[in-house]
Amino acid sequence: MNHPPTQDEWDFCQRVLKISSKNTKLWKQESMLKLQHEKSTLFFDFDRA
Repeated sequence: MNHPPTQDEWDFCQRVLKISSKNTKLWKQESMLKLQHEKSTLFFDFDRA
């Protein structure tokens, strides 16, 4: 089981890593946008009250 990874396995691992880091970046951006949106609606409601 401890053989060195073949090129195919290596490529696959690299691809998975790339995809997961992309998803993490996207998730961070989305949560930042959500936070900003929630803040702005909070401020909006606060101003109206």
